[in-house]
Amino acid sequence: GVLGIVDELVGAPPGAALSRGDTIVLLGERDAPGDSPHPLGGSAWAARRGRRGGTPPVLDPVAHQRVCDLVVDLVAPSLRGESVAVSAVRDVSAGGFAVTLAELCCNGNIGATVAGLHGHRELFCEKPSRFVVATRDPDAIGFAAQAAGVPISLLGIADGDRVVVEG
Repeated sequence: GVLGIVDELVGAPPGAALSRGDTIVLLGERDAPGDSPHPLGGSAWAARRGRRGGTPPVLDPVAHQRVCDLVVDLVAPSLRGESVAVSAVRDVSAGGFAVTLAELCCNGNIGATVAGLHGHRELFCEKPSRFVVATRDPDAIGFAAQAAGVPISLLGIADGDRVVVEG
């Protein structure tokens, strides 16, 4: 948990709901298709299949700090009542990207189409230090991520009434 004090809260941080037309962006490391498979050890996906155990993904504390600092920088202006490029943000945790995307869609009562994922392992792996953000300005997110040294992937668009994972 986190406990802190906000001296003056003028605005609210972005919520965890997609809106029609949002670009869906993954902040954080992804493996390339030719790399070793995404680890599912310790994941909700593995546990639901009776596969308790395995090796969970390794945490890189430096990369984790970079992505967390980027997310703070992206949402901090909203706390001052200023406009931000991020309309929604959610960490990728239990259930992996698939569950994060489903939560964002359900919260916004909207569907989404995503592409470029490397199969079910990438959908359900719980690799640390990843966030999904929704934006109307993917270029601004890309510029901020590049400056912060955080990899990003543009994965899709919020629209329609169902979640579609192409491929």
